[in-house]
Amino acid sequence: MLPNLLFRNRTTRVCIRKLRRCQKRLAGFSDAYGDLICLAKAHPNAVVLDIGAFVGDTVERFRDECPNEIHAFEPTSASFAILKKRFSGDRQVTCWNLALGASVGKTSFHLNGVAQTNSLLAASEAGKKSFGQDIEEISKEEVSVETLDSWIAREIPGREIILKADVQGAERLLFEGGAESLERAIIAVYSEALLASHYEGQADLFEIDSILRGKHGYVLRDLYRCGRDADGNASWLDGLWLRGNLPAR
Repeated sequence: MLPNLLFRNRTTRVCIRKLRRCQKRLAGFSDAYGDLICLAKAHPNAVVLDIGAFVGDTVERFRDECPNEIHAFEPTSASFAILKKRFSGDRQVTCWNLALGASVGKTSFHLNGVAQTNSLLAASEAGKKSFGQDIEEISKEEVSVETLDSWIAREIPGREIILKADVQGAERLLFEGGAESLERAIIAVYSEALLASHYEGQADLFEIDSILRGKHGYVLRDLYRCGRDADGNASWLDGLWLRGNLPAR
């Protein structure tokens, strides 16, 4: 109960997170959010895009410690309502009820047993076997879709961008719609990357790395926590790719 109360206060939760990051460094562990916070502070004029923001936990981390302008994208109505309410009146954060993909228009979004697994893609049979009801589809919702390139050109042209993506296997669609921005505007990509089959037609770590490193010339800075399925098999992790040798710390 006490930790929950402490996290309600911005000052105390920042202190707790800084202490945890220090403990990780001393123990020799990689720290994803520590690297992201340092990166954002080193580039205070860069815009942070949180694509797949869900209810805003990562947005809160950036907002608490960094001066950067933040744009949070969440396509599903239920999660977006929570996200928007959470940051209502916060001038640093703008929330967008929008999916980012390879084209512009409307599409069906798959709503699953656990909302964090909602995706533009349908769950695979292997994913259902590994995660059961958590990833089983319960309904669909029509959502608006735009490309990353078109959104950036309209809303923040000429700005440097730090991109965080948690799009549940739809990274290929995101990067297809953001190819020009990956070449010109985006200085860092922090993304979840799947190791096992979760969704039909998903991208995995190796494809994401091929797109970012092989096609666009990014450098793989680090790979972070490895999540596992019910059988203990490696299933997903997070990665940080930087343009050139841009320092993360």
